[in-house]
Amino acid sequence: QIESGTLDIELSRLEKDDEGILQSTPIVDGSDPLFSYDLWEPGYTTQAFLRVENAGTLALDYQLGLKIDGTVTGDYNLADVIDVFIGPDVLENRTDLADASKNFSRLGTLSQLVDAGSTDEAGKLLPGEVRDFCLVLKMQESAGNEYQNLSVGGGFSVQLLATQLASENDDLGGFY
Repeated sequence: QIESGTLDIELSRLEKDDEGILQSTPIVDGSDPLFSYDLWEPGYTTQAFLRVENAGTLALDYQLGLKIDGTVTGDYNLADVIDVFIGPDVLENRTDLADASKNFSRLGTLSQLVDAGSTDEAGKLLPGEVRDFCLVLKMQESAGNEYQNLSVGGGFSVQLLATQLASENDDLGGFY
């Protein structure tokens, strides 16, 4: 039997149900937004607990990216004062962002990450492996009145990119 391998990656939202059991809901185009609050103010913090899963048969490299939908106009960009953090579990309170033992890392502002085209959230997954993480957005307390009535373009998208990891072997070794 000869079959080709599959490269398949899934991004899901993780939430606890009424009994405290973690449930995974796949994120697809047209899903409810991860972040949909429209009354941001200095200090406002929101989060999404996410899972990346290798649902294929081939090992893969993945990279999480952020993209602003639409265009931003004017002298001030709300994305310039929204910090993005990543951590291993759900954020319990705002002080956990500054607590080194909680392992939340500031990745940069939303603008910086969009300009870079990617985040530091990347990794390698073998078939069936998963990676859970919490993506946190926090508006800087120092943001002044000039950021009132602004938006982040038409919103922003979380993108998950994957490529095959060169880890397979054939009868001549693993270099192909």
